[in-house]
Amino acid sequence: MATSIKAINYGLILAHQKKIFDIDEDNKRARTAKSIYDLVLKEVLSSRNWGFAKKRVALSLDGSTPAYDWDFGFVLPGDYLKLVEVQDNIPYVEENNLLLSNDNTMKIQYIFLQDDPNKYSPTFITTLGTRLAVDFALSLALDVNLSEKLFAIYSQRIAIAGSISSQSGGLIEPSVEGWLESRGGGRGFGIGRGGQD
Repeated sequence: MATSIKAINYGLILAHQKKIFDIDEDNKRARTAKSIYDLVLKEVLSSRNWGFAKKRVALSLDGSTPAYDWDFGFVLPGDYLKLVEVQDNIPYVEENNLLLSNDNTMKIQYIFLQDDPNKYSPTFITTLGTRLAVDFALSLALDVNLSEKLFAIYSQRIAIAGSISSQSGGLIEPSVEGWLESRGGGRGFGIGRGGQD
């Protein structure tokens, strides 16, 4: 899976750690980032209805009939993370990687595992980076207080992201690049000192 170095470095800076250039570097920062990135990415993608991670699809029947209550089972896609909507508001239940329904067709919009960093918006990059920083503060900085402060910031970013995604028409999002470059290995949000290898 491709990784967003921008998001990782944003998180490292917030956790008072030096940036990395590549996820495969031989240092603790890169190894830690590599070990947690996929799970954190899935968590943050699932937290909001990000426009760049939406898909529409007609589901295929499972081929078996549910034991009771429902007539049909539909197979969820392999990259499925979260349901956004079912066409025509058909009654359904999500169960064991299937959508069960009494209708014999099912079309959905869903959040998928978008792992192409080139598709990410600046708001998503900063949100993902802040969520990574929560874990970096624990595993690299060994600072529970910092981790808690970063989680509070992450919660605010998620709320802001929800507000942006609910707007009709695109909002112009602020650029992350300048902030990252100006903070090369320094402090983030005024919470402490620069980190170490």
